[in-house]
Amino acid sequence: MGNYISLISLKINLKTAVSNYRNIMPGYRLYITIFLITLFFITLVFINPAAAEMKVKGISIIGIEELRPGMRGYGLTVFKGTEPEKFKVEVVDIVAGQIPGKKNILIKTEEKRHLFGSGVSGSPVYFDNRLAGAIYATEEYQIENILHVMPIQNMLDELEKVITVFDDKNSTSVDQNVPSTDKNGAPDISVISVNNFKAVSAPKAGEMIFVPLVRGDIWIGSAGTVTTVDGNILLAFGHPNLFTGDNIILPMHKANVNSTIPKMNLSYKMAAGLAEIGAVVWDGKQAIIGQIGRKASMIPLKVSLKTLNSPEAKIYNMEIIRKSQLISKLIGTVISSLITSNINASTKEQAISVNYSMKINGLKGDATFSQRYDADSIKGDTGPLVSGLILTTLFNGLGDKYVPDDISIGIEELADGRTGNIRKADFNKSTAHAGDTVTLNVEIEHSLDERMVVPIEIVIPEGFNGTFPVSVVPGNKVRPSEVSPDYAILTVDWLKGVLRSDDVVVMFPSGARATAFYPISRIDRTVIRLPWAVTGASDATINIIDAR
Repeated sequence: MGNYISLISLKINLKTAVSNYRNIMPGYRLYITIFLITLFFITLVFINPAAAEMKVKGISIIGIEELRPGMRGYGLTVFKGTEPEKFKVEVVDIVAGQIPGKKNILIKTEEKRHLFGSGVSGSPVYFDNRLAGAIYATEEYQIENILHVMPIQNMLDELEKVITVFDDKNSTSVDQNVPSTDKNGAPDISVISVNNFKAVSAPKAGEMIFVPLVRGDIWIGSAGTVTTVDGNILLAFGHPNLFTGDNIILPMHKANVNSTIPKMNLSYKMAAGLAEIGAVVWDGKQAIIGQIGRKASMIPLKVSLKTLNSPEAKIYNMEIIRKSQLISKLIGTVISSLITSNINASTKEQAISVNYSMKINGLKGDATFSQRYDADSIKGDTGPLVSGLILTTLFNGLGDKYVPDDISIGIEELADGRTGNIRKADFNKSTAHAGDTVTLNVEIEHSLDERMVVPIEIVIPEGFNGTFPVSVVPGNKVRPSEVSPDYAILTVDWLKGVLRSDDVVVMFPSGARATAFYPISRIDRTVIRLPWAVTGASDATINIIDAR
C-alpha cells in the first residue's frame, strides 16, 4: 500500500511555534527557514507515493518520464487457459491521455499469433524489467498491433482514493476461518478457500479475472487482466468496468480463456469465470481495484420458464448484483436470453406472460406485478430494453434506498398469442342526457377476420353538457407519466396496476363512471383485459344535451 506518514500524529501548537520563531535572532532565522523548507520537501517525498520510487509486490515501477520511443520491453497476458504468456513490445510515443493533463503510453507489439482486443485490458507492460502500466485500449481494423497503455502511476492514483474503502467493518471475508488480517481488518492471504471450491491461489500479474453482474445458470459480466497484486490488493483493467461510479462492491472471480477470437474489426477473448477470489471495491476511471478475500453481497434471482413444448417449468437459479441502476437491464437481458434460447421461431404469433415477485428491503409485503409481451419484441438487441422497462420504472421510483433481497420471475408462453387490432369504437346512440348510462362498443378485429366486440357501459356525469369524448388505446401505449405515483413508497402498489399489451383502455372526461375504474390515475378510465394483445386506437364522441 506504500509508506505514509500519519499527519494526525504531528500535532503542532502553531501559535507557540510562531511566537518562539519571532524570538530567534534574525541571523539564525534564515538557516532555520531553509532547514524547514528542505524538511517540508523531504516529507512530501515520503508521504506522496508519486514523488518516490514505489514497489508493488517487489516489482519496481518505471515512470512515464523515463520512457523513450524505441525502448523495448514485454507484456503479460493470457491467450488461452489460465497461464499468462510474454509478448514483446516497443514504445511508439508518449501521447495525450483520456484524463486532462495526463499522458499515456503508445506501444506496438511484434506478436503475430493474435490480434489484441477485448479482454487484454489490464495486461501489464514492463520496460527494463520495471512495471510501466497496463494496456487499456486498442484500435479497430488495425494492420499492426498498436496498443494504448495506462501508466501505472495513474492507476496508483486510484488506489490513493480508495484507502478508506478497505476500512469497511461490515465486509466479510470469503473464508471466515482465515485468521490473519492486515491492519485494516481485510484478510491478508495468498491462498483462500472459496465457498465450495477447493483452495485457490491468489491471482498474479497477467492472469485473467471475471467480474460477474449475473452468475449462476446464466453468467453476464466482463473479463480483463490483472495488472499487479500487492498483498490482498489487486489493480486491473486500466479503465472503468461499469462506468457507474467509483465506490462499488462486485464479486471477483478467476477466469479461464477458452479462446482468443480473431476478428477484422476487434478481436476478443472468450472467457469464463472460475472460483470466486474476492470483490471489486473501486471502479475508477484509470483502474479497477479488487480486495482479495472480500465477499460481495448478491441478490438471489430465480426464474421459472414454461413453454408450450415443455409441460414442466424449467428452473434457473442465479445471483444478481446490488446495483439498482443496472438491475432492470440485467433482468431484461436474462428474460430475453431465456426466451430466445427456449422459444423457437414459429409462423403463428407468440405471446409471453411475465410475472414478477420481489421482496424489497424497507417495504411491507412483496412487490408483485405482471406483463404480457409479444415474444418477438423481447428477442434480439432491443429485448432487454423492452422487458426491463417496467423494472426501470420501479427502481427509478424506489431509488437506492430500497434494494430487493430476493427476486422471482415466472415466464410462460401463452397458448393464444394472437394480436387483435382496435378497429373502431362507437356509442349505441348519437345523443344522451347527463346522468344517462350509454354503451360504448369497441370492435377488435384479428387478421384472420375473427372479430370481438367489447361493450363498455359509461355513466355520463351529472351536469355535463356538450361533446363527451372517449379514446380507446392498448394498455402498453399509455405513457407511464400519466399514472406515475407521487411518492416512491407507492411505486410497488402502482406497478400492480400498470397496463399491459392485452389491456384495452378507454379514457374519458373526469367524473364519469364506467364498467371498471382504474384507481390511481390523473384522468378517469376503464380497463378491460382481453385474451389477445391489441394494437391500434380509436376515438368516439356522443353529444350530451340538457338534462331531462
